Amino acid sequence: MHNKPWLTPEQQIKHLERKGVAFSLMSKQDALDYLKHNNNYFRLRSYRCGFDKVVGGPNDGRYIGLDFAMLKDLSVIDYELRRVLLPMTIDIEHFSKVELFDRLEQGSVDPYEIVSCYLNSKQLNNRTGSGLLQEIEQRQSSCYTNELIASYKNTGYPVWVFTELISFGTFIDFWFSVSSYLNDDKFKKRAYELQAVKGLRNACAHNNCIINDLKSGKPMHDVSYAVRNAATRLKLKDVSIKAKLSNERLQHIATTLYLHSNMASSGVKKHQGKQLHDLAKRMYRHEDYYLNNDQIRTGFAFISGLINGWFVD
Repeated sequence: MHNKPWLTPEQQIKHLERKGVAFSLMSKQDALDYLKHNNNYFRLRSYRCGFDKVVGGPNDGRYIGLDFAMLKDLSVIDYELRRVLLPMTIDIEHFSKVELFDRLEQGSVDPYEIVSCYLNSKQLNNRTGSGLLQEIEQRQSSCYTNELIASYKNTGYPVWVFTELISFGTFIDFWFSVSSYLNDDKFKKRAYELQAVKGLRNACAHNNCIINDLKSGKPMHDVSYAVRNAATRLKLKDVSIKAKLSNERLQHIATTLYLHSNMASSGVKKHQGKQLHDLAKRMYRHEDYYLNNDQIRTGFAFISGLINGWFVD
């Protein structure tokens, strides 16, 4: 049974009003125009999760201190966040390849053999092996990679070609395999950090909402010690690092900012740093909206604190 009816923009306004959403900072007419022409109601209302509800009494279930303008503001900030972070995750993938090649060179590893060992290990698992081969074969129809595949398909792929033909997820799996091949636990830790970057990259690429849930929780994975220690050393005012890093989304953001600040070239870091500082300023354009909302206020303080600490303006 479908119990969520399709609501017109006018009905959406009425529904929000029944739930306690105010229209003081933004008129109902402006909100209606925004819903009709600028945003998706389902996405916009997801940011309500950052606000508390009344429990008990005649106003039970109504949101506390939530105005429609706040939903709009959070949606815009989220868009800007994704716009800045997605290129940074791509930068990290690029510089990770540089780091991988350097590590293989230090270990005097044959660039063809390491790929061959990885492919052979996957072929022992029919499901994984066939999936990997299919992933590469699909690249044959792409004008960006078809010549690479044609040139090396019969001779074997060197590592610098192989890494151009696989997804970021497969690249991380390959990194794990290389770590085992080299028996290098320290090198393996970077792969776990890259998994966090991948989670954020996928969210940004698929245009998923990010800051609609900044509450503390129990993440699936712990953040790396390197990221936790670097964030702790910043001594951010009125921010609990432990609490913030218990939120998986903030984990992903912190790990991405940390890796980019440590891996990217000075020119790339400077360019992205400017974008980040502009983002931080945008987050605080309506700082007064969230003075009484600890989840959002401290979430913004955490993100901006990492930006200011790791990216010099």
